[in-house]
Amino acid sequence: MMDFADAIADCQLFDSGFDGPNFTWTRNGVWERLDRVLLGEHWTTVFAATRVTHLPRISSDHAPLLVRCQTSLQIPRPSFRFQNMWTRHHTFTEEIARAWEADTGFFGMINLQFKLNRVKGLLKRWNRDVFGNIFERLREAEGAVTLAQAAFDGDPTPTHRAELNRCIAEYVLRTRMEEDFWKQKAAIRWATEGERNSKFFHGWVRQKRVKSRIHVIQAGGQSLTSEEEIRQSAVGFFQQLLTSDIEQLGQPDLDILHNLPDSVDRQGLCVVPDSDEVRAAVFGISGDSASGPDGFSSLFFQHCWDIVGADVALLLPLVLAPNQSGFVKGRLLCDNVLLAKEMIHDIGRKILKRAPSPNLALKLDMAKAYDRVQWPFLLMVLERMGFPSGWVSMIRRCISSCWFLVLVNGSPAGFFQSTRGLRQGDPLSPSLFVLAADYLSRSLDRLVDSHPDMAYRAVRSSPTISHLSYADDIIIFTRAHREAVERLAHCLDHYSAVSGQMVNRGKSHFFLHPRFESWADTVAEVGGFQMGSFPFTYLGVPIYKGNLKADYLLDIRQKMVDRIHSWSHRHLSLGGRLALIKSTPMTIPLRSTSFRSWSPMGTG
Repeated sequence: MMDFADAIADCQLFDSGFDGPNFTWTRNGVWERLDRVLLGEHWTTVFAATRVTHLPRISSDHAPLLVRCQTSLQIPRPSFRFQNMWTRHHTFTEEIARAWEADTGFFGMINLQFKLNRVKGLLKRWNRDVFGNIFERLREAEGAVTLAQAAFDGDPTPTHRAELNRCIAEYVLRTRMEEDFWKQKAAIRWATEGERNSKFFHGWVRQKRVKSRIHVIQAGGQSLTSEEEIRQSAVGFFQQLLTSDIEQLGQPDLDILHNLPDSVDRQGLCVVPDSDEVRAAVFGISGDSASGPDGFSSLFFQHCWDIVGADVALLLPLVLAPNQSGFVKGRLLCDNVLLAKEMIHDIGRKILKRAPSPNLALKLDMAKAYDRVQWPFLLMVLERMGFPSGWVSMIRRCISSCWFLVLVNGSPAGFFQSTRGLRQGDPLSPSLFVLAADYLSRSLDRLVDSHPDMAYRAVRSSPTISHLSYADDIIIFTRAHREAVERLAHCLDHYSAVSGQMVNRGKSHFFLHPRFESWADTVAEVGGFQMGSFPFTYLGVPIYKGNLKADYLLDIRQKMVDRIHSWSHRHLSLGGRLALIKSTPMTIPLRSTSFRSWSPMGTG
């Protein structure tokens, strides 16, 4: 199989995906997906969309594949998106200033909204009149250079030299605009500045379109294939996910939370940020980041800050439990990984008379953790921790004023307001999430402290560790006897009732040493969790018992192969290929290899 995968990579092919049954071949109880459709670069230039369907097996043990292709797609009118290439035009800043400086008659956020809407309308008209079809303009500029070059060669006068220079400058500008256009659509951040290879970005966009297009959705036991049905189903799913379905939350025991110390300047939290702080926040966002719901990217505000800036104008380590390392200054992801490896190293400790049950590790799966955050619970936690009421009120307004559009196959659908959840991608959301999740950390610590028979047995004189948490990635360390699992399940149920979170027990896995697998039935029966096997992945790193095996790193190898081997990469320049190499092997396996020399080498 590895040779076959290498051959596919060498031929620069990629799997187009499929719908229908997961497997295409079966015999004697063995099921496999042997039949595939592989596409190359030229195919995507001919066909705009390709759909592969696995049909039922009738007269053979192989399933036939139905391939449907479309040479063109009915693309609905796209929503407004700020184009980075606009900033290269010499009249861009003047046009923005002219539209922005006109008075709206309003103040504050309403004033900002009206000005952005006015600029949006201006940019649409300006783009149509000045830019038009950028590809046609590029061909015209190239033709103008050819004519100017011929005129200068025939009569090398200063006038012809000046015209040639003007045409060359126009052609270079149009080329860079085309590059900016495809680079923005490709959404690739590792590309080197000055990479003049729009063919690569174009190929990457085509490949991404083929892979990401939705042809069918399974909903309510039915297969939805029409564009309108898919749009309605997607909107319904996210509207249900982001709308609270809990009439009343349980009453939390807020006394387990820690207050802000008296040394903290609470009133300082409510001080309105000055212009320098706002500017630093705006310029701290990557200019290549995706546009917001209004269509404006951070590059617009950065490039036009002198015009729009006047209108746009960490306490976590003190209150969070030490088990929580996510998004807290001074607490590192690697701390959790190293501790997890050390704890798993002791999972096979012998059963003693005073501790008549083996160690147990439970990796929790929280279903849509960010999207299920209940605002009343979060605000109660913030108030109990001692955050000032003015600051809590600002947080309430920030999280409760979010409306959503769902982008389905490039077309926006639906428009609804959420009543729960935190917006992923918002720089404030991770901090708010870990503050709300601190309730679970405090509950688990109190549970283990009040029941010593639940404590995970590690080396002598080591501190008791009940769990490790990095945002919603949680591993709980306890014991496998019935009473311990019952108490743990009750603790998780209580957290779900008061916070609105939901533990996906079907995807939460527990781990035992192979010598103690006879305890697995008890854990599965009482807790409803599934038994897992080593190695498992925690924070992107394989956690295993015993010596490292090459098989444990196959997932990392596959991620590297998927990222590097693509037919679009052959269009990269030498500098671009070097940037790709640096961004891939030096980032994907970084955490795993950096922990290799620190991991305990138990023998199981």
